[in-house]
Amino acid sequence: MTSAFEEQEEPRDRTRYIWIGVTILFVLMVGVLWYIGRPDPKVSTVRARHILIQFDQNDVTDRARALELTSTLRDRIERGASFRRVAREYSNDPSSAARGGDLGYYPKGTFVPEFEEYVWSAPIGELSEVIETSHGFHLIRVEHRHLSPADAYEQELEKRAREELEQENSTSEPTAP
Repeated sequence: MTSAFEEQEEPRDRTRYIWIGVTILFVLMVGVLWYIGRPDPKVSTVRARHILIQFDQNDVTDRARALELTSTLRDRIERGASFRRVAREYSNDPSSAARGGDLGYYPKGTFVPEFEEYVWSAPIGELSEVIETSHGFHLIRVEHRHLSPADAYEQELEKRAREELEQENSTSEPTAP
């Protein structure tokens, strides 16, 4: 005679199915976050690094010290020092200094005018001259720039207008006898 205990079936191990479900949920979550976080191609964005040296706007001596330091740092970078290391060591921007000066991606119109003008017109990868803003002195390097189709078209129209104006000026100049 068999007892009721012996007739019971061994419980099935379902941990494998639980881990498969967790893995699928994780992959789906990463996919959704990637999709949400990707840049909108209809919006112009720029990614830049900067080093900020702040100074007291009312103190001429502090301004001179900050300008001297910024110029020295620019020279070091020009001679081959790592922009990232210099930014980590010297930048007064606590949010970007830890990331080597990386500001991440920002849409057009985000920065103060002097900074904005540089990041939208400078060649990619080129180190700026010392740029002064209301925040202090900056050294800036543009890492990447994405222009929306509308901004790219506007830029092309401006380029054509400049070329036509230059062509008109060169043909209308009187020649010397």
